[in-house]
Amino acid sequence: MRNKTQLRLHLTGGRFETQGIPLAFFNDLSVLGEMIIEVAKYEFLKDHPNRQRIPKGFTDEVMVNLSNLEKGSVISAISIEARDNLLVPPLAMDYYKKAIDSIVDAIYAANEDERITNYLPPELLIYFDRFGRTLREDEAIEFPMQKEQNKVAKLTMEIRKKLILNSRAKEITDEIQLRGTVPEVDQEANTFHIQLLDGSKIKAPIEDQYFDTIKSAFNSYREPTPDRILIQGIGRFNRQGKLLGIDSVEHVILLDSLDVPTRLEELSLLKDGWFDGEGKALDKNGIKWFTDLFTRFYPDELPLPYVFPTIEGDIRLEWSIGPYEASLELNLNSHEGYWHVLNIENDQVEERELFLDKEKDWKFISERIESMSKEGTHS
Repeated sequence: MRNKTQLRLHLTGGRFETQGIPLAFFNDLSVLGEMIIEVAKYEFLKDHPNRQRIPKGFTDEVMVNLSNLEKGSVISAISIEARDNLLVPPLAMDYYKKAIDSIVDAIYAANEDERITNYLPPELLIYFDRFGRTLREDEAIEFPMQKEQNKVAKLTMEIRKKLILNSRAKEITDEIQLRGTVPEVDQEANTFHIQLLDGSKIKAPIEDQYFDTIKSAFNSYREPTPDRILIQGIGRFNRQGKLLGIDSVEHVILLDSLDVPTRLEELSLLKDGWFDGEGKALDKNGIKWFTDLFTRFYPDELPLPYVFPTIEGDIRLEWSIGPYEASLELNLNSHEGYWHVLNIENDQVEERELFLDKEKDWKFISERIESMSKEGTHS
């Protein structure tokens, strides 16, 4: 009896470049284990149409484990292993192997725009609503094809959505980050509403550990500048991508009044003619690009800038630090920036052209802001 089979994963991009696996990703691996078992049961019953249930020991005597984690690019091995006894049916491992092939083939079919349901039925494709949910845009899970050694099935955010849309799922769940104010709190129902920057409201559950933060934001709602929060969790979307509700809230953060991603999201809502009939709307892809890079490269401990739109549809960041007036004018299309600093005490000027796709130019900005901050503290 073959009592063991294995599935290898190659995790690429983003967070996986640190040669480790984020703890949140282990939820995905748990769902993958569930899916392998259910697909194995499906394959068995498909081959045995006269049976209504699987044989004893087919699942409860089989273990699905993360068996290996290799260094370098992150490679994980998931092993499916039968316990060493006579309760496991002799052909069980064949169906677990077949399940792995079916899952990988379905992912590959989605990459190649082939018919996905040739490999997995719609009711099993629903598992992709939970598997791959923690992936980000620059990340992928790669599965080596067993039948064709030189081919790889790659699961990305886009491919995951394609797999779900071929399932019977009426709604899609995904990770969310929402910024806004808190206009309503229902303590009896243990829910609150977050009012998004576009004015829409959505209900969310209150987790006990975040109650004080939510209550504080609610108490400030009628103030001229109410507190804003960032919530991270799991949202429900319809097939057209509209947010329908929030299933769970995993983090709540009280935002700084100068929070740059919040300000950029506000600016992305501007329409053409926003300034007395002039003013070009800001490019949403450019806003997302800059938001991602600012979040990634600008240190949290440094003072935040004011952010303004320009008539040309670009953005300008400004810092006032001691005697220094610093600014960064940024072209959202070319990703080029113009750095300017004026020392109002001696009229000395510093200028520099930057290219914000380069990490070294972000390092330059951070070092200059840090240097000015230290000077301002000791002056």
